[in-house]
Amino acid sequence: MTDNIVLLASYPKTGSTWMRKLIAEMLVVDGDGFEIIPSFFKVFPEISPQFMLRGSVCRLIKTHLHPEHETFGLFQGSLKAILSIRRHPLDILLSSLNYACMKENAASFIGGRVKSVESIIADGEFRHYIDQFLDTDGFPFYSGQCGAFSAYQRRWRAAGEITPYLEICYEDMVADPAAAARSILTFLGLQLSDIQIRKVLKNVAWRTRQNGKFFWRRRAYNYEELLPGELSSDFNVRYKPVLDELGYGSRTPGE
Repeated sequence: MTDNIVLLASYPKTGSTWMRKLIAEMLVVDGDGFEIIPSFFKVFPEISPQFMLRGSVCRLIKTHLHPEHETFGLFQGSLKAILSIRRHPLDILLSSLNYACMKENAASFIGGRVKSVESIIADGEFRHYIDQFLDTDGFPFYSGQCGAFSAYQRRWRAAGEITPYLEICYEDMVADPAAAARSILTFLGLQLSDIQIRKVLKNVAWRTRQNGKFFWRRRAYNYEELLPGELSSDFNVRYKPVLDELGYGSRTPGE
């Protein structure tokens, strides 16, 4: 593999599918568009969107791997840029459990009993999953590819010290999608008019519309609505160093 690559690197359930569809639409705003930017785990995909970045033809690929993962040894090309998206870890935990339920992944649940997030909370079992997330430093199912959650963003930020790097906050993207789109366009050296940006956002909103399944809730800070206050407060205290590093440490609920 000798291609020039732009990576969309993110921990699972941070909103990366939304970002992938957004960028795919940006690249061909007046065409048919790509359904989605492909993922890399064990093998680099043969086909992915191409565009010019700083004089080089680049391919866009998404990954959940941390940058020191051994599989990156297969890549002999040039990493031209990195985009990443971060999200509050409690919302990642909630979304991960919803995805595990949707996929009927019994191994992710107490006693192998697959339950919806709402049922887990109603049955008073959510503290188990908080404890598990803190003990394993992340959602256990992702540990092999992502490593420790507390180190994930830090590792990609370190990679961004030698490669152009843009990090988007999921919650900011929810609050102002147009501003997030403009940041990504500037970073990738792309230009779209305000009318084109509105078209892109409209198309992406339709493609990622809330369905209660993969696009479960499509909003920010779900944990504030779903979880008892004592559970989220306990998590925020116990995981404070990580939350501070990610920029969530000073948040007041409901802001």
